[in-house]
Amino acid sequence: MIILDILFSLIFIVCAYRVRNLYAFNGGEKKLISLIFVVHTLVCFVATPILFNGGDAKGYWMVPKLFSYDQIWTAVKENPRPTQIMYLINYFFANVFGLSFLTGMLFYSFLGMWGFVLILATIKSFIPDLRVLRGAKVYGIPVYPLVFLLPNMHFWSVGIGKDTLLFFSVSLFMYSLLALGKRFVGMLVAVAIAYFLRPHVLLFMVAGFALPYVFSSRFNIIQKVLMGGAMLALFFPLLNSVLAFAKIEQLSTEHLESFHEGKAAALSVAGSGIDLSALPYPLQVLTFLFRPLFFDAHNVLAIVASIENLIQVFLVLFFLKNRFIRFIRKANFLIKGSFFYYMIGAIAFAPMMSNLGIIIREKNMLMPAFLIFVLAAIQFKRQQRYRYGR
Repeated sequence: MIILDILFSLIFIVCAYRVRNLYAFNGGEKKLISLIFVVHTLVCFVATPILFNGGDAKGYWMVPKLFSYDQIWTAVKENPRPTQIMYLINYFFANVFGLSFLTGMLFYSFLGMWGFVLILATIKSFIPDLRVLRGAKVYGIPVYPLVFLLPNMHFWSVGIGKDTLLFFSVSLFMYSLLALGKRFVGMLVAVAIAYFLRPHVLLFMVAGFALPYVFSSRFNIIQKVLMGGAMLALFFPLLNSVLAFAKIEQLSTEHLESFHEGKAAALSVAGSGIDLSALPYPLQVLTFLFRPLFFDAHNVLAIVASIENLIQVFLVLFFLKNRFIRFIRKANFLIKGSFFYYMIGAIAFAPMMSNLGIIIREKNMLMPAFLIFVLAAIQFKRQQRYRYGR
């Protein structure tokens, strides 16, 4: 099995490095992707012992080794929960080939790296040469390529588990939207991953990226009605899946309050939560988006997360300060959809995610959209400055 581990490890590392060649990047952009690859791979090796000794990743890889395919498939059919689906996804590499946990990490690291490449390919649709972002600063902070090197974003996109798959799914979803006719298979893959692992994330994406179409002046009332009907046709089945996933019996104030209180109580017992129940709703959203900060930091990882969140605070302040409503109105559907998806996700997650670790993980699936609309806003501001001298 050692020979297979070495072989597959090399294959996954080479694939992570070479995946950039699937897309039309210039030499300067490939250098950036090489830098991202180095950081991403280093984080993978650092994260491997951490995730092996704590968290869900070890179970996702080791449990499939203990059961036959028929047993796992039966478990999926009887109870198609994300955990059982993860066992099924990992069965081939973990059981059939008997690959080690490290090799599994390198496979997921490849998927996470592919997600970063897809984000960059998506950004190239409205910034054809990413090198123009060199020198872009926000409050004196050089944002390019810094925003692609944030350690926590890489940490939660290298591990064996749902977080990496969802990061890849969101990135693939947005990239596929650019040319849906040619990338329909990619869209199906993205939708399938999100639907089976986190249906609420798919619901947020459908809502976020449908809104620009519904409110666009480019479409007449008949087209808007048709698109609105298609959106509703997708919305309600997804809503039922979300309610079943969250174990909420029906969509009512009483059931939602009960669900929220149950989550808060569980986090209180665990001793790892923040009591948000007394905070106004806007502060709950801000807590989800920008905590932990330094006053929350109790270890090295929390300090790193605090630095990253402070950078995100500066980026959001820049976005809000620079006529963001005008920018969103003028932006294309992909940038608008990214903004709406990010906001819908933050607004929906905020009341339920009061555990700092869960906050960081759940927010990571919003980061592809965040990178897209923030970098678009920075480029828009630079173009305005060059055009009008302001």
